[in-house]
Amino acid sequence: MRGISNKKYYNQDSVIRQVMERTNYSYKEIYSIMNTVGDVIVDTFVQDENVEIKLFPGLKLNSRYIQTDQTVSKNLDINSKYSFFMSATLSDYFKKKVRKLHNKKL
Repeated sequence: MRGISNKKYYNQDSVIRQVMERTNYSYKEIYSIMNTVGDVIVDTFVQDENVEIKLFPGLKLNSRYIQTDQTVSKNLDINSKYSFFMSATLSDYFKKKVRKLHNKKL
């Protein structure tokens, strides 16, 4: 069994470079698309109160407003009727797929 190694960090640049290796798109094109997707996500979360975005198969982004008095935020003396929450969820199928590929590496 493999030992636990240090965490590897992947930033936008490293993801863009991997996409470049798999496609015929330029760095500039991929950068533009990724930032536009980010803008669309932010705009969608701001425009609607309860949102679920299926970004790609296996990844869901969620946002919702909850009355502050129904959250732990009520203890923080926040002067707002609503608190904003965001989360990301990986589907069971996606997790199984990653585990299967990871186990093949071992």
